[in-house]
Amino acid sequence: MTRALRPDNDKGACRRVVYASSINAVLGYGGVGRDGEASGTAWDVPVWPVNVYGATKCWGEALARVYSTSYTGPSAGEPADGPLSCICVRIGSPRWDPEGRGIPAPVGEPQWGLSSRDCGQLFERCVDVEDLAFAIVPGVSRHAASWMDVQHTCDVLGYEPLDSTTVVTSLPPAAVLVGCVRPREIGKTRVLVTGASGLVGGILRIEWGNRYELRLADIKPIEEGKSSSKLPLQTHEEFWLLDTSD
Repeated sequence: MTRALRPDNDKGACRRVVYASSINAVLGYGGVGRDGEASGTAWDVPVWPVNVYGATKCWGEALARVYSTSYTGPSAGEPADGPLSCICVRIGSPRWDPEGRGIPAPVGEPQWGLSSRDCGQLFERCVDVEDLAFAIVPGVSRHAASWMDVQHTCDVLGYEPLDSTTVVTSLPPAAVLVGCVRPREIGKTRVLVTGASGLVGGILRIEWGNRYELRLADIKPIEEGKSSSKLPLQTHEEFWLLDTSD
């Protein structure tokens, strides 16, 4: 990752980092919004992890905030050409199936599920959105009672969840969804997906197809990853096995 951030690497400088944070960063709120509102926990409340995993995600968000400012110190891995756009996604449960399987909480209680197609669209918007230096956004589908305030994600990224635990009679008109996506310019955007052998990495490979030129990286091979990650490498994908010996 630090090699990818250096502006002198052979692929050019990295322009944005999309950090896979977690709902665990604010798990202590129990999905309660401001003043008991049902909209879910806001993105800008003080972090409240209840486990070490959540605490590491808070640290990652803080580091992303540092990189998004003008900090350009001399340590290895720090970008030498000024601020780096950083978006932190507090992912809920990407195992959620909108057909009714894998709902994290009983119906009627705050939900934090994120369907596969919503996950793909959400991270796509993180890659494509313009003029955004830093953001922390909830990573969930749209729920009648949501653990996190997904409307903030919609407002900041142009994200439009397609799946929900509410009763939906029809999807939004196609023109509305198309309006959320910036037309692709000449060539493909290069995207580095770390943790590519994990669940979210596999979902993004499936949902994105060949939209981006992907660089996949993990500490274990693709074929040893989660079931959705074991797809053979495609022509637009390159895999790097990360060395953890250091």
